[in-house]
Amino acid sequence: MIFFLIFTTNVNKMTINLFSRVIPAIALLSASSLIAQNFQTMPISSGYTQDVIANGVGSAMTSTTTDVDGVSYAFVSRDFQLTSSSTPLTYGLPSNGIVNSVVASTAGLSFQLGDYFGNNSLKISSSAAGSNSGTITFTTPIAAFKLYMLSTSGSGASTVNITVNFTDNTTQTFTGQSISDWYDGSGFAIQGIGRILRTTNVLESSSTNPRLYQTALTIDAANQTKPIQSVTVTKTNTAGVMNVFAFSADAYTSCLAPTLSPTGAVTSNSAEISWTMPAGNPGVSHDIYYSTSSTSPTAATVPNHFDVQGTSYTLTNLSPSTTYYYWVRTNCTGATSKSAWSFPKSFTTMCGSIVPSYTNDFSSFPGNCWVNNLTGGSPDTGPTGTTSQPLWASRNFLNVAANGPSAHMNIYSNNRIGWLKTVPFNLSAGGYRVKFKYAVSTYSGTAASAMGDDDLVHFMASEDGGTTWTILESWGT
Repeated sequence: MIFFLIFTTNVNKMTINLFSRVIPAIALLSASSLIAQNFQTMPISSGYTQDVIANGVGSAMTSTTTDVDGVSYAFVSRDFQLTSSSTPLTYGLPSNGIVNSVVASTAGLSFQLGDYFGNNSLKISSSAAGSNSGTITFTTPIAAFKLYMLSTSGSGASTVNITVNFTDNTTQTFTGQSISDWYDGSGFAIQGIGRILRTTNVLESSSTNPRLYQTALTIDAANQTKPIQSVTVTKTNTAGVMNVFAFSADAYTSCLAPTLSPTGAVTSNSAEISWTMPAGNPGVSHDIYYSTSSTSPTAATVPNHFDVQGTSYTLTNLSPSTTYYYWVRTNCTGATSKSAWSFPKSFTTMCGSIVPSYTNDFSSFPGNCWVNNLTGGSPDTGPTGTTSQPLWASRNFLNVAANGPSAHMNIYSNNRIGWLKTVPFNLSAGGYRVKFKYAVSTYSGTAASAMGDDDLVHFMASEDGGTTWTILESWGT
């Protein structure tokens, strides 16, 4: 059953308020793709040359070896304190050294910084041959589709050539890579981390600066199966001070994640999902994970459905009017060979019938599965249109904040018809009643206001999904 309250009006400067605290059973009508990434951090065994991150308790001069920019400014960790009684910082690089990138296209990518108690930056100040390059070597070589570098440049932008060195002694070089100054550049993985003047221990905080930047290096198809042993960075311009902090990879795998297709039919308790497989992928089955949370699953996340055959599935036993997020991964040949989870998709189930008791206090307007943008029509026809500027809106009941929110309709011109429709209810058990407060007040005050001769309010119900309506109560002059 669905209920409506409908207003038709010809009165100026008047407000109709509907205040609903308990509605046990009612509806009211009122008138007047891509391939998913498999990100992995790449621990560094050698190549850092300086410590440029102040941390721990004590002077910045004792916890760093040099600055970032050549003029005595260094980064600061959140755990830095000049003395043990100093106020803890609310900014700075994460104390655990993990930087979660905010670049939208690489959701889930993170970097592991070097030890704050040792060297943690490959710092290159010169462009002169013999002193303008350095090599970062990785603890465990990883084959990759893409390599990501976390870096910044102090006192101006730097231009560098980046050479990726594979374990078979071949290389791939990326020339002319521009790394922005640590203030105000684009493409940052993290920002607003603050800095410290090493010579005076004066801290500087900002919500937007300084910044560390993310550089994406796409590995050629011919090199994607080759483990990456190290990376050589060579500075080619005179301006700027280059600092390289970390690398991560979109690790290569022959077991590729599927691509989710558009969501199929969605009901109040089910949804049809499907996906496609990359050509040549050795997939034998699939796992599905869905949740009301948008947080992406990890390799350790337990799927909702295991070893699904084919490339489609119907999710069942879902809750009505609820947004779900879902991911699919592929199980390839071999017991432990699994792809990364796909990029997510989402859907919202249809509104289902609610079995009372039920309350809508209008704190979130108009309420889940309520409709307030219907216009036109009459009790005989139901609403005949919609509007982008609904006549029903939220306002404090009788214009008093202490009363809490209500549904209201301002009646300030002729021939206005506005409808407020509730979620459907299942009243098959019987014995229900509807309870709500209502009032007609002046436009901005609490005083009562008379309705015009042709103003009318209907409270109606439908038992056939809105095809026909029965008037339960009417209010007029």
